[in-house]
Amino acid sequence: MDFELSEQQRAIKDTARAFAHDEMMPLARQWDEEEVFPADTLRQAAALGFGGIYVSADLGGSALSRLDAALIFEELAQGCPSTAAYISIHNMVAWMVDAYGADDLRQEGRDRDDAGDVSQLAHHAGSGAMAAVDAGVRISPAPSRIVSQSVRIRSHSWISTPCCSNRARICRRL
Repeated sequence: MDFELSEQQRAIKDTARAFAHDEMMPLARQWDEEEVFPADTLRQAAALGFGGIYVSADLGGSALSRLDAALIFEELAQGCPSTAAYISIHNMVAWMVDAYGADDLRQEGRDRDDAGDVSQLAHHAGSGAMAAVDAGVRISPAPSRIVSQSVRIRSHSWISTPCCSNRARICRRL
């Protein structure tokens, strides 16, 4: 069995490493200290295909493998772990919309003028949120649905971007 990366995988890894080094690492401390959500940097990442890594090509995604995604996230985390985590969660939501979303929801991502910016699929179709119950995050199979209204929930810690989405998929152990 050959465990060497393919030429394409090396190119993906190199691209992610250069982006993390040039665009994320110099600002990561400032983002954390000033509590900045780096929307412009996320748009740049999406332009490189990092907004829909394993989203199908018919929705403008990169249609890459989970291994390719792991290579990308590993490099992005070197630049800013929290931003890499957000991009990872964003990709999870985009993939869920792609894989399980109703046709009209999938079409919404396909029809947008900015569909070339793959981040728009999850950006406009949903964001991910995970509740930290009793100071620990544990995602397990739980009933969930995508909602298109504002949801007010008692105080919990969240990993989410409700400011940037029309819908959210919320995973919470009840």
